[in-house]
Amino acid sequence: MINIRAIGGVLVALAAAGLAWYVMHLRAENTRLETENLTLSTDLTACQEDQQIAYEVSNEYQRSLADVSAKLATFKRLRSSCIVPRRNPTGGPHAATDNGVNAGPDARGLSTDWLYDFAGECEGYRLQVIGLQSFVNKTVRDRPK
Repeated sequence: MINIRAIGGVLVALAAAGLAWYVMHLRAENTRLETENLTLSTDLTACQEDQQIAYEVSNEYQRSLADVSAKLATFKRLRSSCIVPRRNPTGGPHAATDNGVNAGPDARGLSTDWLYDFAGECEGYRLQVIGLQSFVNKTVRDRPK
């Protein structure tokens, strides 16, 4: 005859082994999730720090650009506009191809306003480069390793 107690004992042992395996699996999964959560929180903290640095650098750049724009506007108001005369072609090899193309809208020469605008635009680009260098220095070089 089949011993019911023996079969019951085997089933209980199999259930206990299955339960033990399941508990070990859950512990390993929990450890993996805790490690992943720690990595994500570290990455989030670094991202927030970078965002704050980017915000500060952007504000500094905007202030500098506004200062340059204000200085340029003041300078253009204080200085009278004039025309820088263009040199007439002297009969050199490029004299025949010029045809006033390089004179701009005013065929007499270059307006100082155009030069001021160009200088202001160049200063804006210079400030962009300085802002990017500052951002890189603050995020890459100054970050603790």
